[in-house]
Amino acid sequence: MKNMENIHKNDEKTIELLIAPHLNPIYGFVFQYVKNASDAEDITQEVFVKAWRNLKKIKQKKFKTWLFRVARNTAIDFLRKKRAIPFSDFENKAGENILIENLTDETGLPDEILAKPL
Repeated sequence: MKNMENIHKNDEKTIELLIAPHLNPIYGFVFQYVKNASDAEDITQEVFVKAWRNLKKIKQKKFKTWLFRVARNTAIDFLRKKRAIPFSDFENKAGENILIENLTDETGLPDEILAKPL
């Protein structure tokens, strides 16, 4: 990209010209990971925000590769966060948490165990 020096100066017109041709390919790439249009839009936006914040780190010949790597990592991070299941998801309609109820240890605390006769 011949205008890389303008990008490092945060020339908005040049940045727009740099991002525009990559918008649809990045969106499509991210969509393949998350399989949801709304999530793919949010992640794509996050990718370009990260690109904007890190413009000084970008090298001319490696922009496209770098941008797709950022997209991949951002999509994977999203999927990892989405995969985490909070304990509240194990509650039934009555508000009982089956997981916590089954984790109860009936043997007692260590000092109680030691106090019991053998």
